[in-house]
Amino acid sequence: MNGNWYPWSVGSTPDEYILAWRHVHDIFSNKSLDSTRLQWIWSVNCQDSGNYKAEEYWVGENYVDWLGLDGYNWGASSTWSHWKWPNEVFDDMIGRLRKDPAGFGKFFIYKNQIQAFVELVAAHRMVYKKTNFLRTLMS
Repeated sequence: MNGNWYPWSVGSTPDEYILAWRHVHDIFSNKSLDSTRLQWIWSVNCQDSGNYKAEEYWVGENYVDWLGLDGYNWGASSTWSHWKWPNEVFDDMIGRLRKDPAGFGKFFIYKNQIQAFVELVAAHRMVYKKTNFLRTLMS
């Protein structure tokens, strides 16, 4: 969606994304699946990459049950990265979405990127920082 690392996110526009989301949503909605069997999660990356901002991909509240945020803490795993606390990872995008007039405010959940975190733990063994990161995230 608001990234450039997947083939479908390169060269496409937010309007194309929205049309595709709504098309798939409508297919499933016409199968009489209620919210106990199917829910829709619109999840953006906490940092925009590419030509568009996350807000431009909003599909509309009639097409979403949950809003998620993907946040990555790469720690010191590369020369371009450093340790970040949850507020450093999530606060900017949360603030942007809460201010947007599209009605995001009622949707907030946090989505932790477990795989990236597990790789970070395995690579660096900074147990104190990681434990506090998780405690901070959950508080």
